[in-house]
Amino acid sequence: MRYTLNAAEEKDFKAIWKMLRKPTVTQRKALAVGIRRMNYAYDRVNNEDTVIDALIALEAMILNDMGKPKERGELRHRLAVRVAHLLGGSADDMLATYAKTKGIYDLRSKVVHGGAIGLPDNDVVIDAMDLCRRSLKELLVLYSKGEKPDWDRWLFE
Repeated sequence: MRYTLNAAEEKDFKAIWKMLRKPTVTQRKALAVGIRRMNYAYDRVNNEDTVIDALIALEAMILNDMGKPKERGELRHRLAVRVAHLLGGSADDMLATYAKTKGIYDLRSKVVHGGAIGLPDNDVVIDAMDLCRRSLKELLVLYSKGEKPDWDRWLFE
């Protein structure tokens, strides 16, 4: 799967490239893992593999603080809530992002755990990669300013 930048994204690319070089960004190993897995996803020929790598990228970027066993419960829910808050928008937008993230996570889990699902359609692959791209961009903006997401606080906003 190849991705082509549209005109608006071309303008953003230079800013993103600069953010990727800032020390406040380069020191974040989980972000590097996420970017690497996104690149793997773009190189995949099989849609199942693309979705798996896209979700690994999201998990690396968004759930990297889940090191303690007691914090690992409900990863699907945590990921969906965090992605929805990170990408923001109206309450309806956030609910749609939450539902989309959970659905893609469920599909990934079926594939990873040996469930027969058939190949995901291209819309699912496009949605998974879109969530990754948009999440990466929002995280880069935060990290380049020396900030980081306050995941716990977002639960109560």
